[in-house]
Amino acid sequence: MTRYDRDIVSWTSMIIAYVENAPGHHALQLFREFNHLSLGSPSHFMLSSAINACARLGSLGSGKITHGVVIHLGYDVNVVISSALVEMYCKCGSVVYSNKVFKRITNPSVITFSSMIFGAANCGHGILSLEHFQEMIDKRIKPNNVTFVAILHACASLGSLVSGKITHGVVTRLGYDADEVISSALVDMYGKCGSVDYSNKVFRRIPNPSVIDFTSMIASAARCGHGILSLELFQEMIDKGIKPDVTTFAAVLHACASLGILGFGEIIHGMVIRLGYDAEMHLWTCMANVVMSTSQTRYLGESFILQQLILIQ
Repeated sequence: MTRYDRDIVSWTSMIIAYVENAPGHHALQLFREFNHLSLGSPSHFMLSSAINACARLGSLGSGKITHGVVIHLGYDVNVVISSALVEMYCKCGSVVYSNKVFKRITNPSVITFSSMIFGAANCGHGILSLEHFQEMIDKRIKPNNVTFVAILHACASLGSLVSGKITHGVVTRLGYDADEVISSALVDMYGKCGSVDYSNKVFRRIPNPSVIDFTSMIASAARCGHGILSLELFQEMIDKGIKPDVTTFAAVLHACASLGILGFGEIIHGMVIRLGYDAEMHLWTCMANVVMSTSQTRYLGESFILQQLILIQ
């Protein structure tokens, strides 16, 4: 190994370490310093790391500059770097640039497709995600669990129950229906598409639902106006000894607000304080919504609902 090779490896290792363990601007500063010192051409590993740093920062300007270096060095045909560029542009909110890079890739892999599908969905371009998924199927590229999570996220963002059911069929056909992450994505998708029944069916097939699974189901039920189901699920979660997180409490308080019941909301808020989440301002806002909603609820209605619930001591 030459001295140049050792220098490249050392600088690349440092940049990777900064990307993984420190704010992204440290990695970019080191990358700029390497180029300024004219120590040689950066390797594709170093460029990928610099691109990942831009993605973490959400810095479109730095991303474009790094992309310019990539083109200058002829690395724009490298699949790993192209995939990193696709993901970076999406995380920086520029689906147009991401799609341009993607279209230049001769033989996009399942990883590249998944990055494009997920990135487009996150930026509110669900239709584009579905188009790329169809393109992927047409090219006979087998989706993996990451792809399915990405496309289900797109279906959820569009509220497209038909597309969600079709994707669910492909998931089942390829044997991914037992995957816990995909199951959680299905629960979330059906809930956001307004189908709590399907959401609950998927949830009930999960052998050992985690806090994420319970939270997705609780939020889905609350969002679709099934507040009592949300509270029953929360009780079930507590009975199983699963500790709620901030997102769980927000979903349960949303259910309380939709039902207009202050009593249960106060109990939930007591749990929030006991578990040390009282510094979360979002939960205080949720509790305020519960309080404001009770002015529209009759006392008899509240008593009737409370009788159906098992209060948490």
